Amino acid sequence: MFGLESIVKQGLSTNNIKAIVEGLENALSSRDCEEHELAWAIGAVFENNLIDAFKFIPVFIDKYPQSLHPVRVFYADLLPRQGQYDSATDEARFYLRLLSESKLIDDLEGKALLLDGFCRAWLLLSSVYTEVGARSYSKRIINTGLNYPLPSTWIETFKKELSQLDVELKSDELKVIDDKWEDFFKSADDWSFVDNLCEQKNFPSLRKRIELIKDNFKFNPSFNLSDELLKVVQRDKNAFVLV
Repeated sequence: MFGLESIVKQGLSTNNIKAIVEGLENALSSRDCEEHELAWAIGAVFENNLIDAFKFIPVFIDKYPQSLHPVRVFYADLLPRQGQYDSATDEARFYLRLLSESKLIDDLEGKALLLDGFCRAWLLLSSVYTEVGARSYSKRIINTGLNYPLPSTWIETFKKELSQLDVELKSDELKVIDDKWEDFFKSADDWSFVDNLCEQKNFPSLRKRIELIKDNFKFNPSFNLSDELLKVVQRDKNAFVLV
């Protein structure tokens, strides 16, 4: 063991952020520091909002790209603060895919760390859609998440988000945009309108996903999209397939 946990705990107790930063720098370059120890330390950095140490979050992801520790979700959670909703959703999708492929996504009960990562990631799936005006679809994402064994605190958070979306949909202006998205999800109608919204927001990943949906409606007369979330799978950072 590298002893990073002790360094972080002592740094937090004395408000010595510099010591935490130096400890993480040394740990990330050491062969003695294990993945779970680094993940715990970065979790403490995230929870305590130690901005000076946020730079280590993407370093961990590069070092352990397949990690089930929710460090990738912490990174995704930070991106909307910079307006990067598209990237945030991509990172959240990537983490949820890791959970799915490990078969753990259907066995989360009692696994507090994974549940926290799952809940954060699931909420982030809806963020990019809310930003482009697809609030009804955001609601469907969140409601689907409520089918999982979520802790009571997260259930409350999910329901608050649903209530906020309901309030926003009372706006005539926002409802018009939402209706355009709903038409698109039913039959790819108004594709140029929703594509333009994605282009204006500079959301290339979302543009690619809706293009895949549009093409399937076009070339497959029997195609029926019940849920884009389940149909469009991100294989890696730059590749999407429709399944």
